[in-house]
Amino acid sequence: MGKPFSKSISGYQETFPLTDEEKEILHTRHHLTREMFKGNFSSPVHDVLKTGWAKVLDVGCDVGTWLFELSADYPGCTYIGTYTSPYSSLETVNRPFDVEFIEADPLRGLPYEDETFDFVTMKNRSIDYNEAEWQIIMNELVRVLKPGGWIELSDYDYSYGKKGPTTEKLLNLCPFGGRLGETSAQVAKDTLKTFLPKLANYFGVRIGDIDSIIRTVLEEAEEHQSVVRFHRFFAQKETVLDLTS
Repeated sequence: MGKPFSKSISGYQETFPLTDEEKEILHTRHHLTREMFKGNFSSPVHDVLKTGWAKVLDVGCDVGTWLFELSADYPGCTYIGTYTSPYSSLETVNRPFDVEFIEADPLRGLPYEDETFDFVTMKNRSIDYNEAEWQIIMNELVRVLKPGGWIELSDYDYSYGKKGPTTEKLLNLCPFGGRLGETSAQVAKDTLKTFLPKLANYFGVRIGDIDSIIRTVLEEAEEHQSVVRFHRFFAQKETVLDLTS
């Protein structure tokens, strides 16, 4: 299965492959996002996906949940998910034949020719790169997109509203939380329970205080009706007609 991959995210070391609990959080976050937007995408790509010949790229695909669902809804298309650490490659049990995972970092270039894909997405990666890096990444996403194709980005903006004091101390530094119904509260609880022990030194908290901190954050979310904003943006690549020939 290979050696775990370690990278620095938000000031701490995170080690992959992910545990079953961490992967389950990613699955649940996907389902929550789908329910918020009443669908797996907002771009007008239904017709091209129905053809069965579309090529779809999900950059930073987590554990592949989004790709698996699109493959079930629109079979026959080509679905490719990229990852920069080995955890996505572990999600191969019952993998549909039209879904493929590859290791690739958009910051260093995607291994595809210009104008390859009909639909390109990237989700929940805003804190992984700085502003200059995002300019490089956006150019790369547009490069591999066909003229007339669609690109879609979605992410939290991490500007939490109506926070309590404990919630603000934690969530201003690391985006774990938000109250978007009971499922969102459960995601917040599970995420804190899973990741906060790894971040104890970073936040200056004691391991023995973690359960109390989690209870306090959830109580504050309930009391203050805390919210987290989630955005989805989509755009079409311009089709340029050559009138010189």
